[in-house]
Amino acid sequence: MGLAVSQVRLLALTRRKADIELDIQVNSKRKQALTRKSTELSQTYYQRLQQSKIQYATSDGYENVDYDYIMGKSNGVAYDDEFLQQVATMSGNVAQKTCNSMILTNNYGKVILNDELSQVVAKAQAGFGDQATEIQTAEALKAFINQNTNSEAFSKINEIIEKVDKAVRNGSGSVDSTTIIAKMLKNGGYMEGGTVYLVDGTTDMYVGNAEKAKSGVNLTEGDFIKLQDGYNYKVLNSDGSIADANTYTCMYDKASGGLVKNTASSYMQYLGNIVSYFGPMISSALKNGITSNVNITGVMNPNDNSELASNGTVDLKDGKTLETMAKETLTANGKYCIIKDKNGNQSVWQRVNDVVSRVTNLSKIQTEVPGDSHQTYLAARNTDNLQSGLQSGMFQLCMVDNMAKGRYHKNTTLDFFIQMSYVSEKLDSSAREEITAWYNSEQSKISEQETYWDTEITNLSTELSSVNTEIDSVKTLKTNAIKSVFDWGNS
Repeated sequence: MGLAVSQVRLLALTRRKADIELDIQVNSKRKQALTRKSTELSQTYYQRLQQSKIQYATSDGYENVDYDYIMGKSNGVAYDDEFLQQVATMSGNVAQKTCNSMILTNNYGKVILNDELSQVVAKAQAGFGDQATEIQTAEALKAFINQNTNSEAFSKINEIIEKVDKAVRNGSGSVDSTTIIAKMLKNGGYMEGGTVYLVDGTTDMYVGNAEKAKSGVNLTEGDFIKLQDGYNYKVLNSDGSIADANTYTCMYDKASGGLVKNTASSYMQYLGNIVSYFGPMISSALKNGITSNVNITGVMNPNDNSELASNGTVDLKDGKTLETMAKETLTANGKYCIIKDKNGNQSVWQRVNDVVSRVTNLSKIQTEVPGDSHQTYLAARNTDNLQSGLQSGMFQLCMVDNMAKGRYHKNTTLDFFIQMSYVSEKLDSSAREEITAWYNSEQSKISEQETYWDTEITNLSTELSSVNTEIDSVKTLKTNAIKSVFDWGNS
């Protein structure tokens, strides 16, 4: 009976020993996992201490680069009227970019635009898709100015545009507003040519030295100014008086060899400021595509040609004409553009005219729909996402080196903009204390768990030692019992 009890006891102890050894092994692996977690935490802590922000300089220090800094202040749908006024006049406390040609794109080079500029670009493509990029951009800028007349500067500029185009239509002007803006796009905005003086009161010769003209000294070729196409000049009499109210400040047009009148205002300079700021965004969007809450999902090309007496765009869904462009005669394939908003609603925009009815039989359909367009735009509006995206490459700063063509400068990585001092990369020192507090808290939790499992392993090891001792005792007892039986049988 004692031998049987010893055997049962030995089996129970052996099973307990196996359980203890398994628990020790499991707890050791838990301890190893905590060690790895501690190492990873230390690495994360170091990386976060080294974490940098893409910033720009202000009079009060540095601020984090956000969407509004790169692409202009808006509510996500339309631009702020006060901001537009400040862009035009270059006044106020608006945070101006170091370089207007620096814009924001996704990793495919598509420009990330708000709803307002996206609509402007879509309508320009619909109405002027067969024109050169600078013409499309000029028309888009005109439409953009026309729909933002709540700004005083924009309202005055719009009046000048209408006045210039009216002069062209009635034959008293030779250069329309589209040409004026296109010249600004090519020249990089408003270009000041200086002052020229009339010789003998005529406008066919200009001289840069008023004293010589006034004293009647013979003029030499070196006294004459070679006027530059698209530059703006102040035109005065030789005595310094204003020659003509319409020619006080005006643009020189090389094609006609004359000055563009009806632009005698400081608002021409405001127009140049608007072109300089928004021109790179619009021209590059027309050239390279957009990503926004409003997608251009396709372009349709009908078969027939039409001679247009007037030009504009119309929403085929509601039959509402959005704008009236300057009258002109042209022959081209009609263009249609499908626009899709963030809610999935789709509308078709068509070039319309007062001579030819709409074309409904469509041939080619070309589509290009960026599936993550809405998400990309919304992510760019979030400063934290934009910051990480600029460093990961999801978002990219691009330099438009040709505003008229919408062409990007090659190899403009983030390092390029940092080296050019357009932006700065700075360690986020303000967050160091917060990061350190987080690290200490997480490390304390790990240490507490390590202490717990160390205690568990120690207790299990003590129990294992006790079980081993008891197993040895039972084995000895069992051996002695068996030996006594044989000894009794031999006696």
